[in-house]
Amino acid sequence: MTSREPPLISTTGLGVVYGKGANPVRAVADVAFTVLAGEIVGIAGESGSGKSTLCAALIRALPRAALLSGEVQYGGRDLYAVSPGELRRLRQRELAMVLQNPMTSLDPMFTIGDQLTEVLQVRDSGGDLRAKGIALLRRVHLTAPELRWSQYPHQLSGGMKQRVLIAMAAASAPRLLVADEPTSALDATIQEEILLLLRDVRDAHGTAVIIVSHDLNALRRVCDRIVIMYAGRVVEDGPTEAVFSAPRHPYTRGLIASLPHLEDNDIVLSSIPGQVPDLTRLPDGCAFAPRCTDVLPACGLQQPLSSGAGHRVFCWMAEVSS
Repeated sequence: MTSREPPLISTTGLGVVYGKGANPVRAVADVAFTVLAGEIVGIAGESGSGKSTLCAALIRALPRAALLSGEVQYGGRDLYAVSPGELRRLRQRELAMVLQNPMTSLDPMFTIGDQLTEVLQVRDSGGDLRAKGIALLRRVHLTAPELRWSQYPHQLSGGMKQRVLIAMAAASAPRLLVADEPTSALDATIQEEILLLLRDVRDAHGTAVIIVSHDLNALRRVCDRIVIMYAGRVVEDGPTEAVFSAPRHPYTRGLIASLPHLEDNDIVLSSIPGQVPDLTRLPDGCAFAPRCTDVLPACGLQQPLSSGAGHRVFCWMAEVSS
């Protein structure tokens, strides 16, 4: 993987709006970013920052009520211009998604084997489907895969169910896998194991992986790049270690500072003052300005431009200090 290869997926001016009245919800606004083949990209930000909506837009899975602007290119093609039949083929063979709640993502009426067999059949996999399915379950480190094959979802723990979903997503060796909060319903001890499993999928198939997570420390351990979102916009985007070691946006610094840390043998928890803004009443300028300690006059007037190559930040303070 090199920076000169064409991106697997890229967006230009991507926006998603819900509602047509006087105060529509601007869930995503003017997002431009890329994902390379085999790259793992983490998307972080508080609830309501647009992470899940962005992921749905990237694989053309937005609800009918959503109004999309801008462009999503997948493999050099406009994803929103392909026919329904071609989109179906892409979803069967190249695009996969792992949803955030494993408790409700599996059909309670069918066994794990039934559901995995259905996935394998749809993706035109010949041969012994049971053997292939059990091999997939073993690959995601599910204990006693032969036993799990005949069990129903209610007989599995949350972590086991998430492993099954990852096995289903990996069944076709997809080119792109989007995992929307894949660890949110799981115990802390299982969360990192699931994220490491997604890295295993990348290593085995060269799959590009996009992971949405609130767990910044876990993202740091598995991601090549981190994208920070706030109020529907990307505010920082760069190599993982660069973002963590030298965060350039005040919001990113606040998120990192809010991670639990030890001070004099005590666990210290801090938070960013204020609240995420109402997406129906966003200001003309930077949406983070009311919570920011480094506000400049320009912050309230217009959106900041991108600063930096490779490690981008959208902040007027970064413009002044560069």
